Amino acid sequence: MDGWFSPVLRVLSPLCGVLVLVGFVYLAVPEAQAATPSRDDEVTDPYLKRLLDEINLRRKVVGSSTLAFVPRPANDALGKFFGETAPAISWPRPCDHQLLDGAYSWDYMQSVSGFGAQAHGEVIACPGPEAFWTPERAADIWFQSPIHFDILYGDSDANAVACGTSGLADAKKSETARAMAVLCVTFHE
Repeated sequence: MDGWFSPVLRVLSPLCGVLVLVGFVYLAVPEAQAATPSRDDEVTDPYLKRLLDEINLRRKVVGSSTLAFVPRPANDALGKFFGETAPAISWPRPCDHQLLDGAYSWDYMQSVSGFGAQAHGEVIACPGPEAFWTPERAADIWFQSPIHFDILYGDSDANAVACGTSGLADAKKSETARAMAVLCVTFHE
């Protein structure tokens, strides 16, 4: 019996080692992917978190993957950018995308925070005479606008977003917080 078993064992032994190694690599990869930290919990502002939830609800409806917030320092940089540029679009001035010292919002984010993901687009919920924009209203109006829809919901390659507000009013007990204006930028990381 030793005669026929030895050659078979010599052939199967290395093959079994390869299969075990392949199985180990296969099992290790999904575990490493699952361990990738979610960064959307780094942004703690309740208004912005609710806005991201509303955006992602609509992205799911159209079959786009959900967005996560960019790292908090980059999101804070967008908030600072919007704080500097929002007065130029305050009511009743025309609302348009702004530059700060010749830089677009995503360029400013990179120079302040070092965040360098590929920017895909920018959307603004323009100011009115009073704080009007709840997270639901902003997400809904962008969903209804073809240009804004393409940037925020239709771009399945976008996987990250930064958002900021201007003139955020405190929520009364019976209603959601409202902002004078909202700015979001989508990215692919």
